Amino acid sequence: MKQRMKKIFSIILTLSVAMTLVMPTQVLGANEKRQIINVGENSCAVIMNDGSLWTWGNNQDGQLGDGTKQNRNKPVKIMENVVQVSIGESHGLAVKSDGTLWGWGSNLFYQLGDLEEIDVLTPVLLMEDVATASAGGALSLVVKKDGTLWGAGSNYLGMLGVGEDVYTREFVKILDDVEKVYSGNWHNGAIKKDGSLWVWGDNIDGQLGDGTTEIRYTPIKIMDNVKDVVMVRWHTLVIKEDNSLWGFGRNGLGQLGDGTEENKKTPIKIMDDVKKASIESQYTVVLKNDNTLWEFGYRGFIEDSEYGMLMLTPEKLKEDVMSMAVGERHILIVTLDGDLVTMGENESGQLGDGTNEDNYKGVVIIDGLTNEPIFYSEPNQEESSKPSLWAEEGVNEAIQYDLVTERVLSHYQENITREEFCELVVKLYENLKGKPLEVSVANEFIDTNNEEVLKAYELGIVYGISQDKFGPAQSITREEIAVMFDRLLKALEINPTLTMEYVYFSDEADISTWAKDSVQKLNKLGIINGIGSEQIGPKDLATREQAILFVLRTYKLFN
Repeated sequence: MKQRMKKIFSIILTLSVAMTLVMPTQVLGANEKRQIINVGENSCAVIMNDGSLWTWGNNQDGQLGDGTKQNRNKPVKIMENVVQVSIGESHGLAVKSDGTLWGWGSNLFYQLGDLEEIDVLTPVLLMEDVATASAGGALSLVVKKDGTLWGAGSNYLGMLGVGEDVYTREFVKILDDVEKVYSGNWHNGAIKKDGSLWVWGDNIDGQLGDGTTEIRYTPIKIMDNVKDVVMVRWHTLVIKEDNSLWGFGRNGLGQLGDGTEENKKTPIKIMDDVKKASIESQYTVVLKNDNTLWEFGYRGFIEDSEYGMLMLTPEKLKEDVMSMAVGERHILIVTLDGDLVTMGENESGQLGDGTNEDNYKGVVIIDGLTNEPIFYSEPNQEESSKPSLWAEEGVNEAIQYDLVTERVLSHYQENITREEFCELVVKLYENLKGKPLEVSVANEFIDTNNEEVLKAYELGIVYGISQDKFGPAQSITREEIAVMFDRLLKALEINPTLTMEYVYFSDEADISTWAKDSVQKLNKLGIINGIGSEQIGPKDLATREQAILFVLRTYKLFN
């Protein structure tokens, strides 16, 4: 808890100057190939026509979902069968074709729900029967197929829309009859099925458009006949059903495009014939139905545009554009021929071109003809993905014995999750038994459908963290893994003869009472060794490479 609270204060300071963009854009090119692009602050995502999800850019909190916290300057594939994605400031959400919702990244404010992990580095199942989702700065908003709107995470300034004094670690219901949902970090909005727009949260600059600057702790209706919305920290843009663009909120740098630098507390009309809009805290990019791209506010990232230019009214910047999305200091553009072009600053690799060099002219990173990334990462080939020197020989031997699952074949120094461990230990069980294990128990968990988890559960190797949750993304301590290996031996009906002598460790007092016998047994068997200075490290989190070595030693001992 201390670690979580320490990070909370840091994030609160960051939130005052950062922003999140959560506007998924579907693109159908002339060749009928689809790209859905989404941009967080400096993190990017694209769904290819085959449903694969690729991410790149800033990865400080694991918001790329690739199992690391390393920035990526080239796209890396993290999921399959994805139909919608939303990248927030520090976490991501994806809806798969089967209606399941998956999340990853920071869970500091429980924006991923009731998980113990602060950072979830790979996608985990959060919910089923989901239509769409939006990842904000410190919360998640989810529309289910029945039209109910649910939220989880911080309720600072009424962000959740469920009242002033409501704080929860689980998803809570906000509204009914919702079609779409949007997050602007500290204020949020939802379009109901009747086309009405409802908003709530921070309103310091009039970004709720209700004529006041009062915080709204529950949703209020402000407009009708609304088709689409984009929100950022201090202002909001609305596209109505007649394709007119309206704006309200902060306007100190002309980001509302009305020719002034005055904030607006009620909606003002900006343009007609608008298809899409995408915004950052200081500037706005608008795509019209004639495929021209327009910009207003402060900053320009399109070729021939002067960097730092202040534009109080819309100016045409580019033609032949199919779609776009903007980040903090960069922009993604899909051209009519299907190319995905990125331009702007590139400190975190957010341009996805394999470099960290700024590029204001634009670089093609996905070819419209092949619909494939031109630059891409192969995580398993990276230097950082190699085992530690002390573990390398054992890991390679385990791979030769076919004891290692695909999910742990990289980033060996990362903590192993409960789900990953189940996959490993079930593979070991099946190897030792010489035959596959079939699942015969009903799934009682709402946060996983993984068959290997259910197999491990049926064998009695693992249990849930609550009555209906397994906690697939949670890490495992060394003493927990000792207990689980002890249960594995019992499932295999292996009862080895051990010496009666008790092994004392210098950190003996740190071993939980329920784990002492298992730690003793696994240590005497040579499966789990000490970590130096006569310590066993019971509360240390087990890494992937440690777990692989535990599996190898067990296999060689009892095969």
